[in-house]
Amino acid sequence: MTGMRILAAAPTEEKDAHFPDPEVREPQPRPLRRFTARYKADLLRQAESCNTTGALAALLRREGLYSSHLHRWRQQEQEALEEALSPKPRGRKANPDGSLLEENRKLSRKVSQLETRLKQLQTLIEVQKKISELLEIPLSATKTSEGN
Repeated sequence: MTGMRILAAAPTEEKDAHFPDPEVREPQPRPLRRFTARYKADLLRQAESCNTTGALAALLRREGLYSSHLHRWRQQEQEALEEALSPKPRGRKANPDGSLLEENRKLSRKVSQLETRLKQLQTLIEVQKKISELLEIPLSATKTSEGN
C-alpha cells in the first residue's frame, strides 16, 4: 500500500456542480395575464387583416395566444354590440328586493305586537295565580273540576 494514493472524501464545489439539487421545490404559478379591451380589439382587427396562409398562426405565436382567445373575444364583442344596440328600459329601475323588505317590515311589526300581547297575558296569569293563593283556592282543583 505504499504506492497507493488515498483521495479525500470531502466534497468540493467543483464536484457538486455536476449533480442536481436533490431538494424538491414547488413550481411557482405563472400570474394570469389580463387583457385590456383596447388590446383585444386591436388584436381582433389584426387577426381579421391576416389573409395569407399562416399569418394568423404567426400572429398568435408572436402574442402568445390561442385561437380560443380570439373566439371568446369575438363572442364578447358581439354580446357587447347587441347590448349597446338593444333598447334600454325607461323609468325607475325595479327594486326586486322591495317586496321582500316590505314583507319583512310587516312580519316584524306582527312579531312585536304578538310579543306585547304575550307579556300582557303572562302578567294576567301571574295575577290570577296570586289571587288564587290569597283566596286559598288550589289551582289543581279548578283544573279537574273544569275537565268534568
